[in-house]
Amino acid sequence: MKIIGIDICKDRAVCWSLESLPTDVKAYWKRESKHRSKNPKEDEFTFYFTQAGIKGLLSLNPDAVALEPTGMHYSWLVAHI
Repeated sequence: MKIIGIDICKDRAVCWSLESLPTDVKAYWKRESKHRSKNPKEDEFTFYFTQAGIKGLLSLNPDAVALEPTGMHYSWLVAHI
C-alpha cells in the first residue's frame, strides 16, 4: 500500500511517501529528511499549486492520503478544491 502524507503550505504541498509503516516514525523522518533538498524546486516530493504541480502530485498514484489537519492553508485548500 502506498500512503502519501501531505503538509499543505501557502503555495505548495510537501509530500512524504510510505510503502509500509516504519517501526519508529520519528527516527524514519529524521533519517529520510536528510536526503530531501532544502530547495522546494529541487525536491521531487514538493508540488506547487500549478497545473503541472497538481499533475505531479496525482502521478504519485497513492492508495491513501494523510493531510496535516491544521492551519489556514489546509482549510483554504479543502474549502476551495
